[in-house]
Amino acid sequence: MFSRFRVYGGLLALLVVGLAAGGCADDAGSDAQTAGDSIATAAPTSNVLLAPLDTTGGTAGLGPREPVTQRAGYDNQPAFTRVEEDGRQRLWHYSAQGDPVGPILPDADSVGYHAWLDRDRVALFVLGSPPTLHLANTETGRDTVIASRIGRSLRSIPGEPAVSFVRVREDSTTALHKLEDDGGLRTRRLTAAPGTGTGTFHAWTPGGTLFMATEQALRAWEPATAEWGTVAPLEDLAVTRLAVSPSAERIALVDTE
Repeated sequence: MFSRFRVYGGLLALLVVGLAAGGCADDAGSDAQTAGDSIATAAPTSNVLLAPLDTTGGTAGLGPREPVTQRAGYDNQPAFTRVEEDGRQRLWHYSAQGDPVGPILPDADSVGYHAWLDRDRVALFVLGSPPTLHLANTETGRDTVIASRIGRSLRSIPGEPAVSFVRVREDSTTALHKLEDDGGLRTRRLTAAPGTGTGTFHAWTPGGTLFMATEQALRAWEPATAEWGTVAPLEDLAVTRLAVSPSAERIALVDTE
């Protein structure tokens, strides 16, 4: 899997696919391996697609999509939490060789997704009813609840100490928000989002364009104009994750069957 992504441009957010319980069987024990196998069996089949992305000329365009994975099973996200033998779900640190180093935040449980605000602080999607956005400091261990009723997609914003997230209203309409530290920690609303519910996924280009997948299309938002545009139709896909390459020349889409 690593080699395929190196060939296609090295998407940072879609490098490894795995379930942590299954990937750390040596130190977690056979019960954790069994739990990982059970989760993998229950998860929906998904595959990663890759497409050229043109962000020049003021209008984004999407080229032909090519499959990176084509198999039955769960090919989805590489930055993963570890479902442990005792049921805890924490964010773990792994070496570049794939060896487990340890939990990044030993006391943070029920972590589903994450994005880094800066070197020491990480935003967490914490499971619950409703799900909540936390900001945790890896040096001090301090964990602060920032917002509730958030979507699963958290993204570091290029070039600034900030993380974007989606807030979900009771009627399932959504809005894109920003958690930032410009001398003081704050959140602010950026724009209404075209998607609905907690499955509204987005990604940024290095130049600051935001892409968001809806049930109908891949949409793009430019902060300078605060306007949404349609990049390409997606009616034939059920996109549940996306990531843009560091060069902004390719986009990866996860299609869930």
